Amino acid sequence: MKGVTDWFYRTATMKKVVLMSLVYLLFPLYVLPAFFKLGTTGPLDLLFWYDGNTAYDMISAYGQEIRLRYILGLLTADVAYPIYYGSVIATVIALIVKKLSITTTPKVILLPFIMTSLDLLENALIVTLLSRYPKQYPLLGDFAGYATASKWTAAVGLVIFILILIIYGLRIRRRHVTTQ
Repeated sequence: MKGVTDWFYRTATMKKVVLMSLVYLLFPLYVLPAFFKLGTTGPLDLLFWYDGNTAYDMISAYGQEIRLRYILGLLTADVAYPIYYGSVIATVIALIVKKLSITTTPKVILLPFIMTSLDLLENALIVTLLSRYPKQYPLLGDFAGYATASKWTAAVGLVIFILILIIYGLRIRRRHVTTQ
């Protein structure tokens, strides 16, 4: 793990964050919409939470062609997407820690990969629900909903964490400047 964290800290620059952020925009603007044309129902993974009944209502409404497209999207673009955004967020955290001289454990940049892992778990569960349809597993549908809610909760937690990190770093910097 040390090699991974060292790499993020060593390579984190403002230029890299801006470039990675621009590349990131390709996913929600072009790549994901191409795969997730799911009619009027929308994807399960954009809901905050759902239960097994809601999941199967939506899966039923998709129809066979849309279910297959959704599976393809989840197994291709939506595998790369969480890994990429996890890397972008890790790079942002590394840059903040580096630029604001915050003393913390280097492993703090691994926090985004909790959300990445939850997103990948969610994808696997949704693929299972979609591919096994019309057979239904309500408990698995509930579990997928909890994975989705956990992913979004982790996302909110990361935003809050980054804001706190910036505020903390700026306060340290201001205190250091005023004592000189």
